Amino acid sequence: YVHDVQCVIYDGPDKEYTNKEICFCCNEDSVAIVDVSDKKDIKMVSSAIYNESRYTHQGWLTEDK
Repeated sequence: YVHDVQCVIYDGPDKEYTNKEICFCCNEDSVAIVDVSDKKDIKMVSSAIYNESRYTHQGWLTEDK
């Protein structure tokens, strides 16, 4: 279950993902980062589970990412 997603054209320090469409997906107890640049080949970049969380409602990047 994904509750909230923010997608951006990545311009951070990791050159592997520069100019790719990256989505940050907030789930009940975790966050997933997904490369959706190729809609036919979506790839998981990373994920993490929040220990001892009750429910993660949403997340959002700051303006400076």
